[in-house]
Amino acid sequence: MREIKLNTLTHELLLKHFQLEKGKPDISLGLRATVGMSVPIVLGLLTGSLVNGIQAALAVFLTILTDVGGAYRHRAIAMFTAIVGVTLATLLASQVAGISWLAVVLTFFCCFVSGLANLYGNTANLVGFVTTLTFVTAIFTPTTLSTALQRCELTLAGGIWAMVLSLGLWVLHPYQPVLEAVAESYLRLTRFIQLATYKLHLAKYSQKWSENFAQAYDVVIDRLKTARLVWAGVRMGRQGASRRGVQLLILLEDLGRITNAVVALTEILEIASSNPIFAQVHWEVELVMQEVALVVAQISTTSKKGGGEISCKELAQSIEALEAKLEVLKSQSIHEVDEYYGLVNIRKVMNSLQQLVKQVYTDAEIAKQLGGSTPPLSQPDTNEWMEESPSVVQTLKDNLTFQSTGLRHALRLGLTTAIAVLLAYSLHLLRGYWVPLSVLVILKPNFGGTFQRAVQRIGGTILGGVVAIALTSMIQNAWILLLFLALLVFVAFAVKPLNYGVFVIVVTPLILVLVHITNTGDWRLSIWRILNTVIGGGLALVGGYLLFPSWERCRLPAQLAQTIRANLAYFQRVIAAYDTVAQNPRTINAARRQTELQNANTAAAIQRLLSEPSRLRGEVEAVMALVLYTRSFSNTVTTLSEHLREFTGNRKLPDINSFTEAIAVTLTNQADFLEHTTLLQPLPDLDALLEPIHMHVQQLHTIRIAERAINSSGITPTLLVIREHTLVSIELDRIAATITTMHGAVDRLQS
Repeated sequence: MREIKLNTLTHELLLKHFQLEKGKPDISLGLRATVGMSVPIVLGLLTGSLVNGIQAALAVFLTILTDVGGAYRHRAIAMFTAIVGVTLATLLASQVAGISWLAVVLTFFCCFVSGLANLYGNTANLVGFVTTLTFVTAIFTPTTLSTALQRCELTLAGGIWAMVLSLGLWVLHPYQPVLEAVAESYLRLTRFIQLATYKLHLAKYSQKWSENFAQAYDVVIDRLKTARLVWAGVRMGRQGASRRGVQLLILLEDLGRITNAVVALTEILEIASSNPIFAQVHWEVELVMQEVALVVAQISTTSKKGGGEISCKELAQSIEALEAKLEVLKSQSIHEVDEYYGLVNIRKVMNSLQQLVKQVYTDAEIAKQLGGSTPPLSQPDTNEWMEESPSVVQTLKDNLTFQSTGLRHALRLGLTTAIAVLLAYSLHLLRGYWVPLSVLVILKPNFGGTFQRAVQRIGGTILGGVVAIALTSMIQNAWILLLFLALLVFVAFAVKPLNYGVFVIVVTPLILVLVHITNTGDWRLSIWRILNTVIGGGLALVGGYLLFPSWERCRLPAQLAQTIRANLAYFQRVIAAYDTVAQNPRTINAARRQTELQNANTAAAIQRLLSEPSRLRGEVEAVMALVLYTRSFSNTVTTLSEHLREFTGNRKLPDINSFTEAIAVTLTNQADFLEHTTLLQPLPDLDALLEPIHMHVQQLHTIRIAERAINSSGITPTLLVIREHTLVSIELDRIAATITTMHGAVDRLQS
């Protein structure tokens, strides 16, 4: 049965290789690429120098590949570096082409350096990729020095033309990248809130919803980090932040607060909805959450436009309706403790929604007046998240060990690509550069990523090759082929952000049509492209499997241990605030960000694990349970962190230190077991440690019921303590249940 489940999971993963992600096609990128590549080809056709036009168009293609968005300054640096790298690669490769042994040696060196570039992020990786791709293509076309210099001139011209198209609005709209980044972040937040609303329809705990919710949370946090970096890139390119820059920064910081508030709200909703009394406000609560999502969506749209109208009328009406319904509930007679528990939890839901709506109102006003005549704003403190990155040299030193995944990948990439070049030379393959080119595209640091890219690349090449054969066999006119080429370029780059596999499907006929414009009717090129891609894909899979493999099953325990320790540190920071009432938001925020990072890293590691061969995965179900409940623990701690706003500390919970110390010991033991295989200790009796807290809260509720019989509307010290302590008691109970499940999952791994 377990094997059937794993096979089904693998089948589902394969089906997703060519499935478009949610989102809109990048129309502007598609238009830039279409204009960029079409202009030099048209000029080549008109002047009778079509080969030169195609050379410049290819430079445009490669330069736009390195335009990953973000601040104009960062994009300019990346694209210019790519142009220089491609030009130098063209010059060097043209001089060693035909000298097989030298070509193989230099291929290894270039690919090794390109693999190490992966250590410095996606932009450096792309620049290294296009540079190496140019080199392995050019070593198969020997030429004279004068011709090589001419190609370099055309490459520079095409690259500069691509930069002009991509960065032309820099001076006129310097904050446009930030506007787009903020808009994208709020769009992802909209979907996150919609998913949280769906929680209200779940009659019981849903693992699938929890997985989707965790993924959506990671996406929001990832977009927020990206937007912050874009904002910082724009700010560093100017003399301080303008009024609009400060407004955008406030929107970003508030987005993080809203995200945490939504996480806490889902926890509170799960608690409140378990009581029958919640059914009386279910519809009103759902309506408020739906209206919040709609206003956040308007903030996204308005931010992208740089200001505009946002309507909050329906949101105001929905929160007023909920407030009225709560007043009706509070006026009812309550004689049972369970009923009062339900009322207290509904009141907490109400309070959380009010705080959330208030925050959304504030952000809506800022988005409406972006860059307008609003009063000067004080810039939020950016020191919390603008952390200094390690130096280039230090990063390289840290990875000059065979234990480094980055070094292993660089060696693997260099050796496999060099073997591909040697094979193409030895077999005298027509258009043999497609073999090493396929290796470069397919081979990834982990085997799961390599396998996925191989499926996308080979499948996309075959489908695209069939399209290319049909086009080039039926159409002989270069101008008509150019029209099809423009269409393919537009579609390819527009869908590129949504799915790489679909991008490859379209790029394959694109490149082949580009070649066929100068050699119409030769459909055999498509066959050779498919054959060489299959050979390169096979080499990439073999290299990824045999050369210095680093299986996720071996790395995952250490990652899980880091994640558990990060969550424990977050828990301890929050509980310390309850114990001492010395709230230090910066310390708690730092711990939360570290937890977010480790949770996201673990989620990515799980995806890599599931994409590896089933026999190498190990005990997947226990690992998945551990990861899922670690996330649940993190969400509960976030709920406690949000509740600190209402906590005065006038009366502390009894014996909370004994419970928190037991949690610390248990989680530390779990992390030590995962990382160092130490003995897993028995789980302490967490319920017994919570008993004094439960009795304390129950006594408070009993007293409050008696008070309500005398004065149902009066605010007493007992009521204030109930508001502070009830949620804490419930959340600690949930933590105990979560830790118990995590301990069971670790115990299964031990077995």
